[in-house]
Amino acid sequence: MIMISGIILVGCLVLVACGGGQGQEATPTGEAGPPTPTAEAEPPEPLPTVDPNVSLVEYHSPDKGYSISYPLGWQVDIQPDFADYFLWSTESGRPLAQLAVTCNEGALTPDDLMRVDSAVAARMGGIDPASVVPVEIAGTTGKQLRYTVQTGPLSVEQVAAYAPGEKCGWRLGLASYGSGTLLPYLPLFQRIIDSFQPD
Repeated sequence: MIMISGIILVGCLVLVACGGGQGQEATPTGEAGPPTPTAEAEPPEPLPTVDPNVSLVEYHSPDKGYSISYPLGWQVDIQPDFADYFLWSTESGRPLAQLAVTCNEGALTPDDLMRVDSAVAARMGGIDPASVVPVEIAGTTGKQLRYTVQTGPLSVEQVAAYAPGEKCGWRLGLASYGSGTLLPYLPLFQRIIDSFQPD
């Protein structure tokens, strides 16, 4: 649940970065008027292209007991109690995508892990069980699905792979911000889950 909350928080940051928090200024009569023009309007920031063949950097978590390779240029945000995050942003800091690796001690199987996601996502769009496909993760059979949650006007598209474990169930999730943004990340996500190894 903390991981989804973190995704939503970053999604809200994207909304603000995209201008979703801007509104019209009130006129002296109290009516809404056009926003006050600035001296020079800045052109929209060009978004980088997702490179499915980007070099990967290996990360090993001694605390959670896994290793994974993440894309060069992504920032690592280690959370000691729950998930580890790998974030990709524009040069100005606008979030584009987030990879989260979670060791969930209360959910050991892929079905358990999907139920956790489904309970949270149900409030923001829901998960279609028919979209589940089998996937191999670290030599075991897991499950993978894609879904979208809606946080106000912002769509957060996600792909999540779930793997069973002895001490915890593993969730590897990638979220992209904006409608239609996930598809270019899927080949890269496959490379990432292929690199995942629990200790």
